Amino acid sequence: MVIDLKDNKQALFRPYEEKDFDKVQDLNKEEKWTNLVENT
Repeated sequence: MVIDLKDNKQALFRPYEEKDFDKVQDLNKEEKWTNLVENT
């Protein structure tokens, strides 16, 4: 699904895939959400 945003930008939404885990973890760290899930 693609959503049109301001300034002629778009956001693509797709189902979660296992390969997304590390990137999600990186984003969580940036937001200081480090208490959610640990990658072991």
